[in-house]
Amino acid sequence: ALTPDELHCLHLPLSVEEEGDGFVSTEAWSRKRPGALRRQDGPGKRQKTSNEAEAVDSVPEESALEDGEEGEIQASEGEEEEEVEDEMQEHHDDHQDGEQLSRLVAVDCEMCYTAQGLELCRATFTDADGQVLYDHLVQPLSPITDYNTEYSGITKELMEKDPASLKSLRDVQQDLRAKGIVRHNTVLVGHSMESDLRALKLVHLHVIDTAVLYPHPKGPPFKMSLKALAKQFLQRSVQEGDGVSGHDSFEDARAAMDLTLLKLRRGPTFGFP
Repeated sequence: ALTPDELHCLHLPLSVEEEGDGFVSTEAWSRKRPGALRRQDGPGKRQKTSNEAEAVDSVPEESALEDGEEGEIQASEGEEEEEVEDEMQEHHDDHQDGEQLSRLVAVDCEMCYTAQGLELCRATFTDADGQVLYDHLVQPLSPITDYNTEYSGITKELMEKDPASLKSLRDVQQDLRAKGIVRHNTVLVGHSMESDLRALKLVHLHVIDTAVLYPHPKGPPFKMSLKALAKQFLQRSVQEGDGVSGHDSFEDARAAMDLTLLKLRRGPTFGFP
């Protein structure tokens, strides 16, 4: 299990009532507790006004690096890269056969546009060592109107290559439960986790969000992008596509996990501006 100091780093934005092994979809939650999802934004948690919502939606994730700072980081990049890689390898080796990291599971989802808005098209889960636990393409409930390839990496050719292998959202939820990938005591790790949980239609208690662990210097509603965090703290390049090929959900999940492990190792204030 994680230590109290490590649990101090957890970001717990959602509530859940454990059901069996603790896996609850938003559909099951709302069916069992009518209005429960709405009440999460009720008196205990103020809803955003329309102006606030528009402000958040209009602010993209951006890097905290100014031109001068970026130059300094690039100058020391070689030394820091070796140091971080050695530290991450040591962390993985120390816990390879232990239970301390057994509950950490990284997730990243890719979405396409349909008549219903953004829907899940790929779901990837990895363990603390970066090994793939689950990675499947998902057929949305509604017809795809925009593959969102620039960001999702999903193409029409990819989705039509082997239609029989495509999962439904219900299949994904059932697989995660049946395979024990997501249980009540699993700590899900990711970047801007609200998007992934919404796409998966899951309500989960234990969440570590790297967008919260590493806050933007300007404060909310600004967020550091995963690309900027990986570059600054892991000396790793992610999401370096050509503007057409899009992101890689495995690469993004692994980066979020390594950022989390680094944070747990360095302490709660590491990465603060």
